[in-house]
Amino acid sequence: DFKIQPSSLEKITKRVIKDFSSFFKAKNCEVSFKALNKIPLINIDPLKIEQVIYNLISNAIRYSGTKGRVEIALEKKQGNIHFYCKDNGIGIPEEDKEKIFTKFYRSERAITFSTGGSGLGLFISRAIIQKSKGRIWFKSKENEGSTFCFSLPIN
Repeated sequence: DFKIQPSSLEKITKRVIKDFSSFFKAKNCEVSFKALNKIPLINIDPLKIEQVIYNLISNAIRYSGTKGRVEIALEKKQGNIHFYCKDNGIGIPEEDKEKIFTKFYRSERAITFSTGGSGLGLFISRAIIQKSKGRIWFKSKENEGSTFCFSLPIN
């Protein structure tokens, strides 16, 4: 069940980043956050969207390796709020890209790099974003990193 209410995506994102602060330090990973413009409140289930943000940031940290860098941004754009989470990690091989949001899917490269995970995080994140009338996507280049994004409507 979704409990829709006016919520601040900026506050949710900052809270998740704060929750991960010791994980960032333990992984020697640098994090940055910026709101590219004024981010209005949007009608969402804040706990469900927090789960999506938590998953995306967790993946970015996990697959960044040593001297990782995670850049997180929010932007108001064309009637939507866009969330971006970019890392400089292992990236996603071309042959795995079409399966990345599939239930229980983990690429061989991800399994080799990090043994934890069920392969459900991105599947659940996509379901939450779609139920919130948004969309989720990514760009990635093997050995250079990934950027996971989602957008949610302002109204």
